[in-house]
Amino acid sequence: MLDFFVTALLLIPSNTSVVADSQIDGYRVSGQMFLDQTFTGSQTTKRVAATCKNCRWLVSNYCKRENPFQQIASCDLPILGCENDFGKGINMRIWRQLAPNEDWTDVGIVCLGPKGPITPKVITESIKEEAVVFLPKLNPTSNPSQQALVKLPVYFASNQPRKFGPIKVPVAGFSVTLTAYPTWTWNFGDRQIVTRDPGDGWTVFHTWNKSGSYRVLVSTSWQADWQIEEFADAPLQVAEKLEQTSSLPLQLRPGWGQLTR
Repeated sequence: MLDFFVTALLLIPSNTSVVADSQIDGYRVSGQMFLDQTFTGSQTTKRVAATCKNCRWLVSNYCKRENPFQQIASCDLPILGCENDFGKGINMRIWRQLAPNEDWTDVGIVCLGPKGPITPKVITESIKEEAVVFLPKLNPTSNPSQQALVKLPVYFASNQPRKFGPIKVPVAGFSVTLTAYPTWTWNFGDRQIVTRDPGDGWTVFHTWNKSGSYRVLVSTSWQADWQIEEFADAPLQVAEKLEQTSSLPLQLRPGWGQLTR
């Protein structure tokens, strides 16, 4: 049985942008930014960062403690290495500007890992990676299995549940609640069935009229709900469409009559 996993994302567009800036030795971020457990500032700042679509942020060199645009000849602050859920990184200073004419405010330190600032895009990429681990495996079976007779129904099951979750999964240092509802598409070669029935109890079936070798294709499309527990009211809305695909070989042969007396 061939079994593989494909993931597709449908995202509500985000206006968040990240631009590298050599003047501050860091990044300019506009829109939403997620500050993980390494952030040293206030919970209020974390919530503003996650919910404010129009805010502007600077992620600057750790040594720029008075002005993010100052020139630094030398630094008497220890630039310590650190680690977040994405791997080893360095400590960076976070500055916030709520309005265009407002001064930049130093709001805390965060560990910046190899993926850079944690934006909605980084979160959704991490969700895609985690989904492979947490979704129930698609492992279709048939009855009869492998060999069957033409003009008699063959029954199929996906061996997956009608609903998955809600469960909490760790993503990028945050607790994310996942709930997913599946739809199955069965392709029998001469007919296709789209159903919300997983086939438990052998309720999905098909009949062939010609003998031969067939490969039944089945895909599970999970409509998933993702919610970051810490920012339940944040405007990060990710409509996940996660797809699993598998195939099942089947040999159909004619049924032979037998004379009895």
